[in-house]
Formats: sequence, structure tokens, C-alpha cells
Amino acid sequence: MSLRFQFDEHIPHAVARQLERRGIDVITAVMAGLLNTPDVVILEHARTNNRVVVTFDADYASLHHRDVPHAGIAYFAKAPTDIGVLVEALVLLDAVLDHDEFINRLEYL
Repeated sequence: MSLRFQFDEHIPHAVARQLERRGIDVITAVMAGLLNTPDVVILEHARTNNRVVVTFDADYASLHHRDVPHAGIAYFAKAPTDIGVLVEALVLLDAVLDHDEFINRLEYL
């Protein structure tokens, strides 16, 4: 099963558009109605919907290390200034990992 991404509110919408053009399933926080929602709720929403959370927020790494179950976290420790870097990293993840391999996995990008 291919990866399905769920962006937190800090990931630029332009990244989602680029992934969609490549046939990758992605929703943004706005699309999911999750603006200003606690991280743990976003993580649970993503887990319930088999989506990997994409984030710049270190709180998600903390939740992972506290063994909060999730469908995967793609964590950019430093927000790239070029959206192409984000797009390329996520396209690569989608190409090399499937959903089952990402469950409860934290990938530092």
C-alpha cells in the first residue's frame, strides 16, 4: 500500500499540490479541518486514516518517543526554504516505503 500523507498546518500547501500532481495522496490540515488542533489529536486522526504526518514540529518526535501509536511521522528537523526539497524527500519516501513499514516509525528528514 502506498503512503498517504497528512500535513500539519506549517507545511506549505504548494507542497501538497506538487505531490498531487505526482499521484501521491495528501491532505493538508486545512483540508482535514485540523487547524489549531492539538498534536496528539492530529496524530490520532492520521493513524485512524492510515496517513503519515508530515511536520516541522518537534512535538511529534516527542510523542513518538513516548510510544503514542501512529501511522508514521516524517519529521523535517529544519524547515527547508525551498519547497522542492520537501517534495523530493516525500516522493522518495513514497517510492521506497509502504504503509506497513511506516507504522509507528519516525523518519528524520
